[in-house]
Amino acid sequence: MGAQFGGDDCTMVEILFADEPSFEAWLHEIGSTKRRILVPTIEYLFQNFDTLSTVRGWSKPVGRLICELRIGPTFKHVLRLIDVNTDEIDKDQRLLIRVFYFKQKADHFVILSAYDKSAEVSRARQRSEIAKALVNYALWTKENEVF
Repeated sequence: MGAQFGGDDCTMVEILFADEPSFEAWLHEIGSTKRRILVPTIEYLFQNFDTLSTVRGWSKPVGRLICELRIGPTFKHVLRLIDVNTDEIDKDQRLLIRVFYFKQKADHFVILSAYDKSAEVSRARQRSEIAKALVNYALWTKENEVF
């Protein structure tokens, strides 16, 4: 399960999913506007991972096994990266999306889980989401060749 992204001007990467049905259901739940912004943003960040993610704070480790993409804090910040029709979007609206992942190989990323932190900003929720990502990591590594 995965998809290849990239082209002439960026790195070819493969994005895999530890639990693709749950991720797809979550994308549906967050609504079409966030979904329309989020999917190309994830693709762009992974394609340009070496230059963007750690230098600009788009990614950070959460423990020694996994990392999180930190998408936000507003639509305006994210829309600087991607080319999407944004006429109906309030660009100052808060957007705090966290996508937990690990890098399986130099050009393979595994998305473990994600959540909309702007819906509930609490340490308990964040700990719960990290724990879920760690469970998905353990299941993925048990079922797949990891390195």
